[in-house]
Amino acid sequence: MRVDTLNFNATIPSGGSQPGAHKAYAIRAVNADLSRTACSSCTVAAWDDMAFYTPISVGAGGSFAIKLFELGPEYAGLTVDIDIYDPGDISSSNGKVVLNILDPAGAVGSSPQGVNIYDLGVQRSNLASGQYTSIVPSGNTTASFVATDTSNGTTRNGHWVHVELPVPSSYNPAAGNDWWSLQYVAGANTTATDTVTVAVGLRGGPVHLLP
Repeated sequence: MRVDTLNFNATIPSGGSQPGAHKAYAIRAVNADLSRTACSSCTVAAWDDMAFYTPISVGAGGSFAIKLFELGPEYAGLTVDIDIYDPGDISSSNGKVVLNILDPAGAVGSSPQGVNIYDLGVQRSNLASGQYTSIVPSGNTTASFVATDTSNGTTRNGHWVHVELPVPSSYNPAAGNDWWSLQYVAGANTTATDTVTVAVGLRGGPVHLLP
C-alpha cells in the first residue's frame, strides 16, 4: 500500500509525495457478504511492531489496558523484549504517566530474575552500543516505569524505552488466556493524549501483536 501526505483537498503537493510523521487509519474486519457485516470472530493484528493513538482524558486520574502480545506456554523460561517509543505525552501542565506490562492474569508482569528497563534515547540501536540509561533501581523485578512526571522533570519524549522481561519457567497459561497487555496509567488531574509505537520480540523469534 502506498501512502502519501496530500493537501487538504486531496491534491498532490507541488513537491510530489511528501513524508509525514503521523498517519492514522481505522481498520475493521468484516464478513464477505454484500452488506459487509461486522465479523464478531475476527481479529486485526500487527506483526513485530505497531503504533496506536490513545485519546484519553482523565481529569481525576485513570487507566486503561490493551492486549499487546500473545505468549504461549512453550516460551516459558525465555525473555520478551518490549520497545516503546515516545510514551507519556500529556496536554495538562502538570501530571504523571506510568506504563505497566500486565500478565494474562492482569497483574503487573514480574520476574525474580529481575526486569531491566532502559531509556535508549532517540534510537533503538543504542541498546547494542551500550548508550542507554537504566530507569529502574538495581534488582527491580516488575515491568513498570514512569513515562512522565512533571514534579521531577521525568520525560521520555521522543525516546525509546526498552523492557527486558524474563518469562518464568513455571509459566503455563490456560489455552486462550495467554495475552499480555500494556496498561497506561494517568495520575490525578493528568490529561494524556498520546501516540505510542511498540515493538515486541521474543529472544529467537517474533510474537503476535494485537492493537
